Amino acid sequence: MDFGTHKKRSIEISTIPIINIVFLLLIFFIVQGTLRSTDVLPIDAPVSLSGSAVVTEPLEILIGEDEVILDLELVSDKLLEKRLINILKTDPEAEIMLKADANLNAVRLIEILQLVREAGVKNLYLITSAPI
Repeated sequence: MDFGTHKKRSIEISTIPIINIVFLLLIFFIVQGTLRSTDVLPIDAPVSLSGSAVVTEPLEILIGEDEVILDLELVSDKLLEKRLINILKTDPEAEIMLKADANLNAVRLIEILQLVREAGVKNLYLITSAPI
């Protein structure tokens, strides 16, 4: 019995479906990913149910357990007060944003608030996180 000669078909693996999947995943992660700025000092801000967003770019004070950062620069308590006084000489209505760690000791927060008040800051805002 002769069934004839069989021609061997060449097998090609198409990479187009794989490329499609890779591009779909890439687009998905680009769309779903968020870009946000990170703080120099990792701080977990307390949650607040009330408050409003500030439109201008004020100075920012970050308070950790052992660190105080004023506009991305580590400062001591004395230097913080001096810098705030100098800033307020040029702009008496300067806005200061205070971001303290949610786990920060209340006594430490009050010390910094007193320094800020003694420096003469009139516009002080406490940064909090919105509840999730």
